[in-house]
Amino acid sequence: MTRTRYLVVVAAVMLFSLAIGIALGGGPLQGDLARAIDEPESSGEGPSSEEVALRESAEFDDQFVAALSDDVLAGTMSDRRVLLVALPGADEDTVAGVTEQVEAAGGMLSTTLWVDEELIDPTAKVLVRTLSSRLAKEDLPDFEIPKDTPVYEQVGTVLSRALLHNKNGGVALDDPARSVFQSFATAELVRGREPATRADSVVVIAPESAGGSQTATAQGTIVSALLTRMRAASNGVVLAGPRGSAGQGGLVAAVRSYGEAAESVSTVDTVDRRSGQIVAVLALAEQAADGVGHYGMGADADSAVPGSLTGD
Repeated sequence: MTRTRYLVVVAAVMLFSLAIGIALGGGPLQGDLARAIDEPESSGEGPSSEEVALRESAEFDDQFVAALSDDVLAGTMSDRRVLLVALPGADEDTVAGVTEQVEAAGGMLSTTLWVDEELIDPTAKVLVRTLSSRLAKEDLPDFEIPKDTPVYEQVGTVLSRALLHNKNGGVALDDPARSVFQSFATAELVRGREPATRADSVVVIAPESAGGSQTATAQGTIVSALLTRMRAASNGVVLAGPRGSAGQGGLVAAVRSYGEAAESVSTVDTVDRRSGQIVAVLALAEQAADGVGHYGMGADADSAVPGSLTGD
């Protein structure tokens, strides 16, 4: 079997796995079907044979995709240093799964940062503006940021100077970068191990939909601004969330509708599935070649998987 045909077969399995994932965990059947299977006693009835078969098919597909993932990902992130950012509400198992796939692709993790709600809370705008302005002035005197730069673009620029670089493999943290990181950590806006190296690529993990509130809309705008600045300072940024993140109030949906971010940042809306985690890493590799795509099964997705997987 040729390499192209092999990848097409893998892509087909991943597509089926994603489709099953909608029924089991990301679509309208999520509540009733999942409860009937996982909690048969409380529901009063056991799962039907069709429901059990669907669950078993999903488990088989996950195992099959896992067995092939090393071949699909092999070398796609070689010599790349990746920063993993978990937004408020991001699932810990998903973060661990993406970490595993980055490493399977040959990438190295600089660190995992857990973002506090306050960093993307529009009511805390004064705090983050004051902090980023002070850091830009005192710790980054040679790093010019125009005075009329919007607040969260400024925050994204300052954080990117500390954590990111556009050289593959990253570069060591210098004193200004270390000071910026420690200041954000001390302010409890982020938590995580201080990296030794500034990364060249970023995967950002989003939570499920926050609903259609004004706060969710504002957070979507904030995250879009932050990621746009991070992309400008690196070789690639991917925002990945579960299916709900592509719906109303979701951060993936926000980035897909935010002009500059949609044109520069790739997104994935199936990262709660192993196949979606693989897609996120492939999308990050595509970013390094100046490619941008929106992948998954949600609204405004370009396709389920990057063209590199299907030979397009």
